[in-house]
Amino acid sequence: MTTSPTDTGRPAPLVPGRLPLLGHAHHLAHRPLPFLRSLPQYGELVRIRIGPQDVYVATSAALTRQILVPDARKFDKGEMFDELRQQMGNGLVTSSGDFHRRQRRLAQPAFRPERVSSFGHVMSDRATTWAASWQPDTPIDLARQIDAVTLATLLDIIFNQTSDDLRTTVKTWTAVRNGAMRRALSPAAAWRTRLAGAREPGSDPQAQKAVAALRNEIGQEINRRRTTGKDLGGLLSTLVHARDRQSGAGMSDEVVCDEILNLFVAGTGTMSAALAWTFHEIAHHPDVEQQLLAELDTVTGRTQVQAEHIPHLPYTRQVLSEVLRRHPTWLLMRRTIQPVPLNQTLLPTGARVYLSPHILHHDPALFPEPDSFTPDRWRPDRITPEHKDAFIPFSAGHRRCAGDGYAWTQLTLMLTNVLAQWRLRPADDRPVRSRVGTVERPDRLLMLPTRR
Repeated sequence: MTTSPTDTGRPAPLVPGRLPLLGHAHHLAHRPLPFLRSLPQYGELVRIRIGPQDVYVATSAALTRQILVPDARKFDKGEMFDELRQQMGNGLVTSSGDFHRRQRRLAQPAFRPERVSSFGHVMSDRATTWAASWQPDTPIDLARQIDAVTLATLLDIIFNQTSDDLRTTVKTWTAVRNGAMRRALSPAAAWRTRLAGAREPGSDPQAQKAVAALRNEIGQEINRRRTTGKDLGGLLSTLVHARDRQSGAGMSDEVVCDEILNLFVAGTGTMSAALAWTFHEIAHHPDVEQQLLAELDTVTGRTQVQAEHIPHLPYTRQVLSEVLRRHPTWLLMRRTIQPVPLNQTLLPTGARVYLSPHILHHDPALFPEPDSFTPDRWRPDRITPEHKDAFIPFSAGHRRCAGDGYAWTQLTLMLTNVLAQWRLRPADDRPVRSRVGTVERPDRLLMLPTRR
C-alpha cells in the first residue's frame, strides 16, 4: 500500500533527489551505501520513495532500537519476506508473530552454546582440509571457495552425513534462488502493486522446481529420523526431536523442512561474505595479522584451533567485530501491523520501514574514522553502552539471529585455522569493490597463498 504522512504528529521529511516514477530507487540500485549514509543529515526518521510508495528510514541507533526491541511486536518483516516465504516457508528467518515465538522456543536448543561448541570440530576440520588443498604461490578465487566451504560445513552440521545427491540438490537451489531484496527495492514492482492491488509472485518455474526437489530430499532425511527414533546427529535431528516445554508438541515435517531451508539462507550468504571481507582486511593490514598470529602462538602454538580455544582469543574477536562493523547486513526491512508513533510521526498500518546497520556502524560520532579498519576500537576498555546499542550485525531484540553464536564460532575457527597455515595476499593490483545484493560482499577476491 502507499503511505503518506498522517494528520497526527509531524510528517517525516522527504529526502531530496527523487526521480519521476522511480523515486529514490535509482540511488539504492546504483550507490546504495553512500546514499544510506547521506540520510542522517535529514533527520532520525526520513521518507524515501520506491516508485509510488513511501518508505520510512530510521537513521539513529535510538530509533532503530525502539523498532527492534520495545516496539518489535508492532511490526512484521515486510514484503521481501512475504516473497521469501513462498520458497522457504515459515522458518525463523521468514515467520512473524506467535508462530515465530513458538518456533524460536522449539529451535533454541539447537543453538545453545554447548550444542554449537559440539560442532566446532566439524568447522575446524573443514577449514584445515580446505586450506590443505591449496598449492603454494598458485592464485585461488577465495570468495568462490569460501561460498563452497561454508555451505559444505553447514550441510555436515545439519545432516551429519550427506549424500552426493543432496549436496547437488542444495547447490542447484542456491544457484537459482530468486533475488527478493532486488525486487523489494524495485520501482517496477512497487508500481505493479499500486496498479494491480497485489504483489506478483516472486518465484519463477526454475526456482520452484529446484525447491520442490530439495524439499523432497530433506523430507526423506526427516522421515529417516522419525522412523529410527534415534538421534542421528546434526541440527536436523535436534529439530525433529524438539518438544515445546509447555505443550509437549513438536514440529511437523513441513515446518522442520522450512527451518532447514531458512538455515541454508541464514548460514551461508552473510557468513561467507563476512569471512571473505576478513581475509581481505587482514591481507591489507599486516600489523593486524601479526597480532593475530601472536595470539595463536600463545593459545595453541598454531596447532588446530578448536571451539574450546575461542574464549582465549580476544584479539581475534576484536578483528571479527571490526569486519562486521565495516561490512554488516546493509538493510533490514519491517512493516507496521498497527499504527505506530515514531519520532513524533504516526506511521499508519502497513507502512514500510527500513533499518540500516550500515548507517549505524558508520556513525562518526560513535565510530571515529568509520572507514578505517581499527580492531582496537573493540578493546573492552573502549566499548560503551552506546557502542553496544549501535552495533547490530545480527539484529537485536526477539528477532536477533538465533544462530549468532554459530556465526561467531565458525568465523573464528575458519579464520584461525587458515591463518595458522597460510599467508594470503592479493594476486594482482586490481582493487576490490563492494557488490551489494542481499548482503555486501567483495566483487572478487583473487589471492596468492604462501605457506608459513
